[in-house]
Amino acid sequence: MAIARNWMAALLGLALVPQGDVARAQASDAQQGLLVVYGKSAASREGDTDRREQIYFSVPADLKDRIYVRIFDPETVGNNDFTKGGSWDAITTYRLFGGDGAFSAADRPEPVADGAREPRLAEVEPVTGPGKLIKENAWDSDPKTDGRWVNLTALRARQGEVIGDRAYFRIDVQGSAGNDGNGFSVGVSLSRDRARPPEGLEMFAYRPTVRWAAQNPPTQVRFANPNPNAPMSVQSFDGANGELALVTDFDDI
Repeated sequence: MAIARNWMAALLGLALVPQGDVARAQASDAQQGLLVVYGKSAASREGDTDRREQIYFSVPADLKDRIYVRIFDPETVGNNDFTKGGSWDAITTYRLFGGDGAFSAADRPEPVADGAREPRLAEVEPVTGPGKLIKENAWDSDPKTDGRWVNLTALRARQGEVIGDRAYFRIDVQGSAGNDGNGFSVGVSLSRDRARPPEGLEMFAYRPTVRWAAQNPPTQVRFANPNPNAPMSVQSFDGANGELALVTDFDDI
């Protein structure tokens, strides 16, 4: 596959028992384009079953500072990205949701039978909820943002879905057109032009499609289980030519 020439994408899905288990992915400097989304015309064999990424973040609900949602390499051209042949034709749409339901009513992945196949193509409809749409922007193949951080928007904690002492937001990233692969990352900062994460920031995803670089250090995905007495089931899709290792406090599996 053409994907193997530079890097591989694998979908790490959590069968949630309970619905609090999340994956947190850590990127090194060499892996800033950590997350991957494909255009809606790409085949599922590339490693992306829904052409969509959902990234959640929360901050203390009483945070008074303005915070900035930042995207690294949002377009699909050049570094971190690749074409499936022909011209760069992908369009990636980024949507930020807050308000009631942005976190609590959002989709959660369901367990999938071992060996099950995904449809070759996905039905991709624009994401309209749940929650209140705060900002929407789309990037195509304009190289001006290649390898650069850009601001999606600025916001306040009160615009999120407030649950207890936390304010939750959801970033929906969708491959709206084309079949190319887009490697990108997201960040939340107190500054519009540099990384200054607010104290208490948490970022997580339930079903990330992550980049596996062939030459760089291994990608680490950390799991959090708020109920240590409940079982957690981890599923992966299309890890061809990759090596998976589960590292725990007690043993490596």
